[in-house]
Amino acid sequence: MNKINNFTGLQPAVEFFDALGLPEVIRININASGAKGYKDDQIIKSLVIMQLAGGEALDHLNHCRNMLGAGPLGLEVPSPSTARAYLNKFDNNEANKQRGQGRSFIPNENDNLAGFAKIHFHLWEQAYKLNPHTIITLDQDATFINTSNSDALFNYLGKKAYETFNTYCPEYDIIVGTQFRDGNVTPGYQQLEEFKRILDNTPAGVQKVQLRSDSAGYQINLLRYCASGANERFGVINFAIACLVTKELRDAAKLVPENAWQPIYKETKKGLKATNQEWAEVAYTSSELSKSGKNEEFRFFVMREEVILKDKERVKLHIEETQLELPLQETIENLEKENENVKKLHLTEMNGKAYKIFAIVSNVLDQEGGELIRWHRGRCGKSEEVHHILKEELAGGHIVSHQFGANAAYWNIAVLALSLHNLMKTHVLPEECQSARPKTVRFMFYSIAGLLVSHARKITLKVSGQFLYMMRRVQDRLREVLKKLCVQRV
Repeated sequence: MNKINNFTGLQPAVEFFDALGLPEVIRININASGAKGYKDDQIIKSLVIMQLAGGEALDHLNHCRNMLGAGPLGLEVPSPSTARAYLNKFDNNEANKQRGQGRSFIPNENDNLAGFAKIHFHLWEQAYKLNPHTIITLDQDATFINTSNSDALFNYLGKKAYETFNTYCPEYDIIVGTQFRDGNVTPGYQQLEEFKRILDNTPAGVQKVQLRSDSAGYQINLLRYCASGANERFGVINFAIACLVTKELRDAAKLVPENAWQPIYKETKKGLKATNQEWAEVAYTSSELSKSGKNEEFRFFVMREEVILKDKERVKLHIEETQLELPLQETIENLEKENENVKKLHLTEMNGKAYKIFAIVSNVLDQEGGELIRWHRGRCGKSEEVHHILKEELAGGHIVSHQFGANAAYWNIAVLALSLHNLMKTHVLPEECQSARPKTVRFMFYSIAGLLVSHARKITLKVSGQFLYMMRRVQDRLREVLKKLCVQRV
């Protein structure tokens, strides 16, 4: 019997999933399936591969059963109703009763949901084996998943949403830790606790950790923990974190001589390129940080960008021409009182000009300020890209249930799919796919059609000549991965 399979290119993903030891670690840490029927690793693997194939809703499993459940892929694909009932077993009904609008609260995970953290850490260990790094960076950031789900709560933007707080490691291009939360939870809530959890599970060969975060991470306990060397394993942890622009910080920026402001450069393929922004290190420390009796040192950097209020910026911010007739500083103060968009820019008058003001704080003492700012900004675009891929190109933005725990489990499965995809790009897929997003890899490789030929108790996969060389390269790279992970190929 011959059969055409439109997702032959997913075969290496299935084999890589197994080679990374995921089936075993899933069976050890998650026990939601029960003794009969589909096993935990079978259901989770099906949902991961479904997302790589382009599916996002549980109903898409019906299509996957036809396309991915036969031949070399050989997936045991559950029905949508089976998967839905399975995901509901990750819910903690008792803890959910304490959720509600008006306060930050994260319900305790039941044992099944807590098992995902160990799976993410296991993948991190495997990534380390494939490419050891002694110095790593951790980027912490939150993102919202907007939804009309009646179970969701309103965030500070006034929209019903869930929130996820993620720790991303750029050296391995994977999310190493994630928390699923209600939308009303403050983005930086319990960030230090989450950071400590990540540090406790960092691969043994890592010797140094660095932290980057947005202004949600500007928390005195987090800054002091990193700067004081409180972590027994890593000691002082270098960081660069966006900080709050207070009146005192703006006043300190005003005292900087005009010739002390230096251009900010951005990295391009052709080298460093100047931007229309400038930076300066300012003599400032917050009152909370100065209360510490320890010899911790912090550096504050202010970035500024000139704003021409009578030009396009005025129209964008909905500023009337008549509002600009007063002296500049008085104009800025009046605009901030009347216009929330203006307030977010932290407009500051310097030498008769208006500037947007932003700032970061760091404990790195031996690095030039412009270089440190570029390093901190390295997290911004990548973090947004990772969140976009999870929510738009995989199933992370799809809410499957009215039960909090079910949605948390589905988000974790999306994170697993992204980790598998990114590790595939680095170690298995052909060179032309190594900078591609899931949607592109789907088009270029995963959707390769093949003919399954069954004869004499053997199944042979045939692909067209134009893809044969690509498949052979992938198989060669996969063999190298298996050797590094000490996996015996069946």
